[in-house]
This record gives sequence, structure tokens and C-alpha cells, in this order.
Amino acid sequence: MALGVSLSELCEIHQAAASGLAAPPARARAEEFLLEALTVYDMALRGHLDTIRQLRQEVEERQRIEEDLRLATFALSRQRDTLETEVQKRTQQVVDMLDDLRRSNTELLQNNQEQAEFTYAISHDLKSPTNTIRMLTSALVEDFGSAMPEGARELIAMQSATVERMLRLIDDLLSYSQTVEAELEPGPVPLDRLLASVVADLLAEIEESGSEIVIAPLPQLHGDETQLRILFQNLIANAIKFRAPGRPQKIEISCADPGADPAVIRVRDRGIGIPPGQRERIFGLFQRLHAHDDYPGSGLGLAICKRIATRHDGTIEVVPADGDGTEFRVTLPRRGPEAPP
Repeated sequence: MALGVSLSELCEIHQAAASGLAAPPARARAEEFLLEALTVYDMALRGHLDTIRQLRQEVEERQRIEEDLRLATFALSRQRDTLETEVQKRTQQVVDMLDDLRRSNTELLQNNQEQAEFTYAISHDLKSPTNTIRMLTSALVEDFGSAMPEGARELIAMQSATVERMLRLIDDLLSYSQTVEAELEPGPVPLDRLLASVVADLLAEIEESGSEIVIAPLPQLHGDETQLRILFQNLIANAIKFRAPGRPQKIEISCADPGADPAVIRVRDRGIGIPPGQRERIFGLFQRLHAHDDYPGSGLGLAICKRIATRHDGTIEVVPADGDGTEFRVTLPRRGPEAPP
């Protein structure tokens, strides 16, 4: 096999050699040699056939794998095209939604602006004739008060009280419209200093009511100092006004974690409290829980507080207080609106 001798050539060589052998043992040995040689060729041939069969199976397996890869590539290509189409469709939907949102925000800002301008115009136009009514009523009492019957004086007193309530309402409307309309002027606001200033401004009301104000360490925020001042002044003034009869009022302003962001400022009092079912309603415009004679006011103070908190990307809520009283929680981000990086 190493010499390249074929099977037929081997048989011819054996035949020629065997014919020259006369002795039977020699001839038998020659036959055995031929059988041994044929066995070797047979084994080599079987191995060759097995190798060919194995190679054919490997080629078929490779062809099957290549076909599977081709089909998978085609499927992935179709899925990629479908995914790209879906992504483009969803992207367009998001763009359309953003456009709608921008339009809605623009319309909302315009409506708020128009509402604020309308409220300001109406309040301003109402204030002048209301002041005139108050002036005329005062002049009437001064000139003819002693000559009036008791019933007339009582009616004049009721009219004067109504005019005063109307003036307070007009002032609150003007304050609300200015809060809605005014541009924020953000800057650093140390709440410790701000609250101390608010308490100083309310000192007369605090002393008259016998209220106690306790201010714990508070953080510094970034926001509009004027509007934040209005927010906390309204909350403290409300706590002084809505104190419980026969019980000393104590107002505590604190922040559990002055370093947290957002900061949660708690304004807690020992006043008359707010029923659970009214804790959302009180932030609406002109929402009052008590008669004017009991607790005067327009019902706009907390609406203004909520508006200011919202404009500072914060929130304000009433939470159940331990024991009697009310607790307001004002949540404000430390950096605030339009804070510098």
C-alpha cells in the first residue's frame, strides 16, 4: 500500500509467484500471505468508506447550520426592520404628545395670565367704590349718628362690617393675582432668618392672642423670598387666628432633617384643628369652614400658600396631628426653581 500497489496487481504478483512453488507448504504459506494482504486492503477500504461517510455527514451538518444561520439572519433582518418602524412610530407619537403638552402648557399659562389680569382688574376696580362706601358710611355716622334711631345705627354697623369684609376679600384677591402673575426671583433663602422676620411682623397679633412661637433650626432654600415669606406668614397668622378658646396657642415650626432634599417644614399648632374630610378642600379658592363672625377671612390664604408651594416645585398638605390642633407640612426642594448649577 505504501508503494502504491493496487489489489489487482497484488493478485497478479501472487499468481506468478505461486505458480513457481512446487512444495505444498510453500504454496499454503503464499495463500496465507495473500489473505493477510487482502485483509489489510479490506480494513483500509472500510476505513476510507467510513471517513467518506463521516465527511459527508459533516458537510450535510455544516450545510444545515449555514441554512439555519441564513434563515435566522433573514428573520433578524425582518425583526430589525419591524423594530425600526415601531421605534419611528413610537418616537413620532412621543413627539406629538410633547407638542400637545407644550400647547396645553402654553394655553394654561395664557389662561392663568388672563385670569390673574382679570382678577387684578376686577379687584382694583372694586376697591375704589368700596372705599367710597366706607368713607360715606363713616361720614354718615359722624354727621347723623346721634340723631339716628338704634335700629339704623345697627344697620350702619352691619354695613360697615360688610364693607370691611369686602375690602379684605379684595386685598386677598389682589394678593392671589399677584402671586399667580409675578415672575419668581429665586435666590438663597435662610428660613431661620425669614421666620424670625415673619414673627417680628406678627408680634402684635402674637402678644394679643397670647400665642407662643417655637422655631427649631431650619435649612436654607433656594427660592423667591417674598413669596415664601407670604406662605409662612399666612400659615402662622392662620394658626394665631384659629386658636382654641380657653387653651394657650403654641405654634412650632421645625424641620426633622435640615440637610434633607427636599426639605419638609412642619408648622404645628394646638388650635381648633381641621376635620379629616376638609383637609383637601381648604386649599381651594374661597373655601371657609367657619362663619365670618367667628373667624373673619376670605378663604384665600391657603389657596395662596398652595400656589406658592406649587410654583416652587413643592407641595403643602395637612396631616393628622398628635393630639389636638393642626399640622401643615410644606415640602420644598433645597435647590428650588431655576437654581444655578
